[in-house]
Amino acid sequence: DVFLFGGGYDVNQDQPTPAATDTEGRGVFAVNMTTGAVLSGLKFTPATHTSLGLTHSVVDVSGFDHDGDGIASRIYFGNLAGGVFALRDDQAQTFTVCGQPVTRSIVDGTWTGMKLCQTTDSNGHKLKVLYAPDAVAELYPPGVGEYIYFGTGDRENPDDTSVVNRFYAIKNDWTAMSPLTEADLVNVTSNMIHLGTDSEKQAAQASLEAGKGWYIELDNAREKVLSWPRVYAA
Repeated sequence: DVFLFGGGYDVNQDQPTPAATDTEGRGVFAVNMTTGAVLSGLKFTPATHTSLGLTHSVVDVSGFDHDGDGIASRIYFGNLAGGVFALRDDQAQTFTVCGQPVTRSIVDGTWTGMKLCQTTDSNGHKLKVLYAPDAVAELYPPGVGEYIYFGTGDRENPDDTSVVNRFYAIKNDWTAMSPLTEADLVNVTSNMIHLGTDSEKQAAQASLEAGKGWYIELDNAREKVLSWPRVYAA
């Protein structure tokens, strides 16, 4: 068993205008719970993964067992600049069973990662993801992926009114070649899927099926997501 954690909080984020990058907390680590040793294969920092874009502090991390085999084979986390990252240690492998090809996701102990999405700045401020996303398994050809849920909000500045925070749901089929942005998502703040006319409902449904996810703007003053999201009966 291992203990999984983020690098922590950088007080740079407490400045009225934070520096462009943090200097502390920019990583994710796993520690052997018996020996206390850091697992070299599950250590993601700017030094070990230079192209991942770990520019800001990581406060919270979530592990996810995507196929129900009792092994956490996916990891999700956000940072304090609105980026969300995805790690995995499984690969799709195809076997022949009774003459038929069967594809299964096999854990191989080799962790890889990508920056899944980058949230949009609000009034010149980076959105902050202080709580780890929740994940739900979804079937996307050619294999199993996830729907990722997370929100933004500055826990250290609860009275701030300058930022319009958001709640996001992102499709991750593990095929993205670059981070998703709000241009890839559907803005469902107006809730046309329920409140629109028949034609507006149809258009909203089509957009949701074609898009890479959706988001809701928290457009009331001081609204923030200051807890972990939880998906029930998924």
